[in-house]
Amino acid sequence: MTKFKEFIKQYFIDLGIEEDEIEDNAYIHGDILDSLEMVDFILEIKKNYNIDLEISEDMTLGELYKLIQKNKIA
Repeated sequence: MTKFKEFIKQYFIDLGIEEDEIEDNAYIHGDILDSLEMVDFILEIKKNYNIDLEISEDMTLGELYKLIQKNKIA
């Protein structure tokens, strides 16, 4: 799980997102990414982890981490 969190954090930093904005309670869509970036984000996860994720517009980073952990995906 930690590796996945590090991947996500670095991905957002590479996009120019400030590190202090990358919090568990931040909404992925809206607080961090716009619609086009969301598509790229989902494709990047699929490319690196070979998983298909459906991320709703109201999902937080913390919820994404819990989903991954619950399903032991990464």
